[in-house]
Order: sequence, then C-alpha cells, then structure tokens
Amino acid sequence: MINMFNDIFQMRNNPSDIQDSLFLILLIGMTFIIVFAFCWQPGYLDGDSLGYAQTAKWVADSGRWLAIKDSSWGGQFYYHFPLAIWVSALSFKIFGVNVVSASLFSLLSCLGAVIAIFYFGKIIKNNWVGFFASVVFLLINYTPRLAQQCRMDMPLTLFIILSLYFFILAVRGKKTFYLLFGLFTSLAIMTKDVNGLAPLAIACIYLLISRQFKKLIDPYFLFGFVISFIPVLLWIWLEKHIYGETLFAKWLNWNFLHLLRHKELAAPFYYYPREIIKRYFYFVPIFVHGAFLAIRQAKTRESDQPLLILTWAVFIPFAFSFGNRKLHYFIYSMYPAAALLAGIALNELCKQKIKLRILKIFIVGLIFLGLLRLSIPVRWGKTFFMDKVQVAAYIDSLLQEEQHYDFFTFNQHDAALIIYSQELDNITHIKDYESLKNLLENKASVNKRFCLINKVDFNSLSASIKNGWHILLILNEEILIANRL
Repeated sequence: MINMFNDIFQMRNNPSDIQDSLFLILLIGMTFIIVFAFCWQPGYLDGDSLGYAQTAKWVADSGRWLAIKDSSWGGQFYYHFPLAIWVSALSFKIFGVNVVSASLFSLLSCLGAVIAIFYFGKIIKNNWVGFFASVVFLLINYTPRLAQQCRMDMPLTLFIILSLYFFILAVRGKKTFYLLFGLFTSLAIMTKDVNGLAPLAIACIYLLISRQFKKLIDPYFLFGFVISFIPVLLWIWLEKHIYGETLFAKWLNWNFLHLLRHKELAAPFYYYPREIIKRYFYFVPIFVHGAFLAIRQAKTRESDQPLLILTWAVFIPFAFSFGNRKLHYFIYSMYPAAALLAGIALNELCKQKIKLRILKIFIVGLIFLGLLRLSIPVRWGKTFFMDKVQVAAYIDSLLQEEQHYDFFTFNQHDAALIIYSQELDNITHIKDYESLKNLLENKASVNKRFCLINKVDFNSLSASIKNGWHILLILNEEILIANRL
C-alpha cells in the first residue's frame, strides 16, 4: 500500500494501472470522515427517524415481528413494508437502544452504496468512472444526512444499486445474475414499497430502448421478476394467517392514493427538476454532459450500458412527478445514477496527467480533512430535538433510583424521550387539555408522578393545580414537573 502511494506521488504510475484497493481505501476513508465521524452523538435523528426507531424498539421489546404497532400514536404500522423496522429492531436487541443502533442500517448501507457505485462505474467503463462517481455521491448533501437517520432511503438506494448492477452483469451474458437482480429488487420493495419497484421499470424500459426485446421473455429474467414479489406475498400471507388480518389495503392507500391526492404538500409537475437545479446547480452541467456521452455511446454502438444509467436518472424523478405529494428526498435513489453520469463525464474531461494530480490532491485533502475532523469535533449536519436530549439526560438522573413511577407527557415528541433516555421505560401521552387537568388534579396515586409539558400549557393551568406540583426543570420551552410526593 505504501508503494502505491509512493508511485502516485512520484508520478510513476499510469492512471489506468492504479489498483482498485487504493481507490476503495480512499473512498472508505472519505465515507468515515463525512458520514461516520461522531455519528454516535445524539441529536442527528429527525422526527421520522425517531418515530421509526420507537417502532423498532417496540418490536425488539415485544418480540412481535408481524402486525407491528406504531407506539408513537397507538395504531398499526402500515406506512411501509417492515424490513427497515426489523433490521433496526435486531440492531437494538444486539447493541442496545442508542443513536448508532438506530442509524446502523443506514450507515452501513451508505458505505455499501459507495463501494457498489465504484464497481458499477468500473463495469461501465473503468475504475476512474467508479471513483469519480462515488466521490460525487458522497458530496451530495443528502447523502450524509440520510445516512445518519433511522430511515428507509439509504437502504433502498443500496438495494436499487445492487439490483441494477447484477442486471447489467446478467445482460452481459451471466444469466444467473437475473436471480440476484430479483433478490435485491425484493429487498428494495420490502424496504420502501413502491420506490422499490424502480429496478423492474428501469430494466424493462432499458431493454425496450436498446431493442433487446428477446431478453424481456428470457426465463431467467422472468424468474427474477417473480423473485421480486415473493417476500411481499409471504409477508401478506403470514400476517393474514397468524393475526387474521393484513395491512396491505391500508398500505396500498397510503403509498398510492395518498401520494396522488395529498393536498398539504402539493407541488407542480416540474418540482423535481427545479429542485435538482436549485440544490445542485454546480453538479448539473456535469450530469448533463454525462447524459450526452451516454446517448452518444448508445448511438455509435460503443456501449449502450450507460443508457441504463440515464434511464435510471430520468425515470425516478419523472415517475414521482405524477404524485401530488412531493418531497425532494423521495427521489434520492436517482442520485447514484446522476453520480455515475458525472463519473462518465469527469473520466472523459480529465486527461491522464490531470487524473494523477487530482488523486494526489484528493489524498492530501483527505488527510487534512480527517485531522481537522478529529481535532474539531463539531457537528457538521443539522441537529434535531436537542432540548429532548438534555431533558432525557436529566430524567435519567431522576429515575435511576425509582422503581415505581408514572410519567406523563402533553404536546411532546415522546419518541425522542424514549430513544434518548436510558431509564424511562413507560410514557403515558395525554391527548387533550381536559384530560391533562384531570390527571394533574388527581391525588389518589401512590406513585411518584412526573409530567413534561411546555410553558404555554403549564402557565394556562389554574393556581390550585400548579400548587400540587413542583417544577424540577425549565429548559427553554420545556417544563418538567413532579407531584409533591
């Protein structure tokens, strides 16, 4: 390895001779600096992540892996297929409930995606395409943000990459890879529902555009299609067989009709192209040039495989543009394709000597960035619910010696308390103001009682109610009170 670095800095290597292992070491190092560094610090999990983490904790505690309950609002969890919840629950059982356990599936999926993109670029053209593409993928600001969440987006993206990677290998003649194409598509579907169908649509469109019609009826390809749906059908059957009901109808309504009809986050048809240009204007020219090269290679019959990447990059935002409800991260799984187009463009634009200079600058910059990251351990990303993090730490100090207590919340994000607190094992959420007043007026309980509310709600209580409770903590807009016991 030292010799490889020496060869680069002494300019003795031809860029095409650089080993894959060096590229992978650099990409993994960049991933750890950007994504993994200080990921154990609380505060990175957003509202949805905490809700999913709370649901996963319920699965881990209850041991019930089917007909999952969403304990954040007391109903059934039907918004997504349950693979990410299952993996997070397993992570909690192995490593305990903490921030890293909650985001572990996404963190490892991001690392896997970086490596998979590198090899994807290599089979399309060469390892430089893969290297450039992986770097661009890591520099897209949504990558570290989603990698540090307990969400479905990063695992979904990894499975889509792997599905289409094995599809390319199968198209090249290794037909048994169609089975892996189907397997990873099934994992994508079980991770995030309708989004996971993307590889099937992209593969079919690509075969039609490239006029490879016979492959559409290839038995291996059709069997891969069937494999894609087996886990979903098995999950539906198990829930119906064991619990006598299935959530598929609710899921269907939420993931199709809801997206089409939702009014609250409605946006025009051109929302996604506008957002891509606005957010990544500095990458868009490179994406466009890569798309031009992909089309040119297809026309000259040099290679039509970059056409698959272009189909991937266009199809996902186009398909989601038909939905009424639009959020930018819905189309995140298109960015590996955009990064690969950028890799194709940069490989074409950079001459041989420039590539070696870029690699030398990259190595020096990575070392400097790593040292800076270690010496200045500050948060680079947006943080969430930091008040709850501090409140949870204080609650833990109170409950260490308590065996019997009642803990209530009103107008609070309970999932943040449940995930960040190590001692709090039961919360009763009060849903209306009258119930809150009745609770606080009730003096019959023999247990110590705690209640977390905000200042506005506390100040609106009558003096007689306040006199029965003691203020333990005031933190910004949060107030923790305890009964006089």
